[in-house]
Amino acid sequence: MARGDTVRFEVRGNLLALTPIHFGGGDEPGIDATPFVDGAGRLTVPATGVVGPLRAAAAAHPNWRHRMSVFFGDSESEGASRFVVHDLLLRPGSGRSVREGVGIDRRTGAAADGIKFNRMVLDAGSSMAFSCAVSCNAATAEEFSDSLDELLSWLA
Repeated sequence: MARGDTVRFEVRGNLLALTPIHFGGGDEPGIDATPFVDGAGRLTVPATGVVGPLRAAAAAHPNWRHRMSVFFGDSESEGASRFVVHDLLLRPGSGRSVREGVGIDRRTGAAADGIKFNRMVLDAGSSMAFSCAVSCNAATAEEFSDSLDELLSWLA
């Protein structure tokens, strides 16, 4: 823990996809856009896909304006984020499917000749292992615990 932090809150659980999701980055023959895989070849949702929307929601929430730089960090006063989310690993049994599409000719608004693509998505109902942590000092532990509870409630 950095900055003299002495307290660390860790949360682990599952996130369930309510809709199909796609984060590109893999490589599979016959598929133009496959889901992201980690170094071990496991299907993964990058942590940025969770942290970005949470940060945006927090920034838009009036109660979070004073906590943003302390919790998420900034380049001027607080430095790196105290809130860390790990990449989400897809749980066994989660489904994948291929979606097909066509490119649109911007001039005509119709399907463009020769522009067909497909992408693999993680199906709605896919389950992912979620883990995150936040570090703070003892004097701010209660505030950080409450903030973490509120932030995670937005994922429910």
